Amino acid sequence: LYSSAASDVYKRQPLLSLLTDGLDMLDDVDRIHTLLSTLLSSVTALVVTSMGSDAVKRILVSVHHTADETLAATALTALQSIIADTHTLISSEQRCTWCVFYFSHILYNPTDRFIALSDGYKYIQSVISSKPHLFHSTDLSNVYEYVLEEAVELPESTAVLLFRQNVAEKALVMCPTVAQFWTELEETQQKRGELKAATHTRWRRDKALSNTCLLYTSPSPRDS
Repeated sequence: LYSSAASDVYKRQPLLSLLTDGLDMLDDVDRIHTLLSTLLSSVTALVVTSMGSDAVKRILVSVHHTADETLAATALTALQSIIADTHTLISSEQRCTWCVFYFSHILYNPTDRFIALSDGYKYIQSVISSKPHLFHSTDLSNVYEYVLEEAVELPESTAVLLFRQNVAEKALVMCPTVAQFWTELEETQQKRGELKAATHTRWRRDKALSNTCLLYTSPSPRDS
């Protein structure tokens, strides 16, 4: 599979060179659409190389400068394919970087920022839930962090607080030793008036983090 993907990338070097060297000169929607469509035919192979990844990002960013809804939908499909369909072609760290890029892409001048963020999160979380083997907890923390940072910037409302709470809860399932997620969960529970739940969260946080500290401070049997 890797060899096949690498071969496909090699065959498409002229396309990648055009994307890398001449993208800034492309101001025709039809030409950009054609390039993106061509790229989409092997998008999962293209991101194997750093050159291919850079080219994909540049042309996806260029979509923002057009008003073509079909092009925007094609770009979104490309991003979703990279995140969900690359499997072992890219590492967990690379995949999580693409997840963050996905959020920055859908949050570019949306009609409703909260809806865009929550819909994007639902998609990413569905991939994480269905394919957990593709993600490492250390890398995932960056994705959840990004989502929460964006959510905190939204006007506070019941829906936003509930969203932040749900994200924090999911983050703690995958990254139970990240103090920031515990703090976020406790704060949103307090703001929503769930005082007993907030107290319980504080107890769970102290237990989880103290257990983590013990893993690093307990003497080895060989030291006795």
